[in-house]
Amino acid sequence: ENLPISMTASISLRNNIMADHVAILIGALSTMGVMMALVGAIGLMSAFSMNVFERTRELGVMKAIGATPKKIIKIVITEGAIIGLISLGFAFLLSIVFSFYAGPFIGNMSFGIPLPLAISTSGLAIWIMIVMVCSVLAILYPAWRATRMSIREALTYQ
Repeated sequence: ENLPISMTASISLRNNIMADHVAILIGALSTMGVMMALVGAIGLMSAFSMNVFERTRELGVMKAIGATPKKIIKIVITEGAIIGLISLGFAFLLSIVFSFYAGPFIGNMSFGIPLPLAISTSGLAIWIMIVMVCSVLAILYPAWRATRMSIREALTYQ
């Protein structure tokens, strides 16, 4: 067709460009994941604050029969850690389903080929650590507040 060649590019340059585009996508998804974790931690803290307020009398009775503040904090943190573990199970199942459908969709839109489902064990381990740390940190304040109330205040709480 007698068209002039306007530009040439090596395969390594093309691969670097693709890697840069994928890095931007990974960065955006990671940022959204961290923001979702923070929102989840705030929600967990709010839920546990309400849980502690609703159980004020129960915690007062525990203190009255000899439970130490350390024991009460341990009980509340254990409950929060269990909730964190349960949420991890649901999140993992939902992420597999979402990734199964989102990978091909995003891959076809961005690169013209479907992205295969690949589970990163290191990424999964890091996410488990983040969720568990956020769960425990979100529960520390409500647990601490539960120990600050006197037995009389706790038992007369309405």
